[in-house]
Amino acid sequence: MDQCLKLVRDFIQYQQEWLERQYADARKREPDIDIHGEIISDLANYGWCNSQVLWQLALWRCQGIFEAMMKNTFLKEPKKFYSGLVAKLDAMRAAGFQYSNEEYVELRNWGDLHNAISHAPPEQYRSVEIRESDLIEYVTLLKRLCARWREGL
Repeated sequence: MDQCLKLVRDFIQYQQEWLERQYADARKREPDIDIHGEIISDLANYGWCNSQVLWQLALWRCQGIFEAMMKNTFLKEPKKFYSGLVAKLDAMRAAGFQYSNEEYVELRNWGDLHNAISHAPPEQYRSVEIRESDLIEYVTLLKRLCARWREGL
């Protein structure tokens, strides 16, 4: 999961550097501050939209990793089919892996967001806002649970 977050950060940083170069080029090409301001405003908006797609992909990937770990690492049932996050969480609890009701609700909320983005993705220019801090919060929850569950193995 850390590699996924790093990859997104790197892409967003590269995009930011590119935007700064575009801003400098626009200032050289267009002396009218209002016009190059509009150009940069458009580029910045497209950059923001791209960043949102990247954070959505990071959420999607981290959710997939977490669900695969529950099934393959903790439940050790790679061939068994579970019909989603709730089924896996129920199987985890039945197998003796503990999580609090608050953690369950938080996992469900993240899962619901994951499903909403997967099954009805937002329009390109009217995106769901996900920040790096949101993904860090989510990954921290996943790591905390996995660390606790590893102690039980």
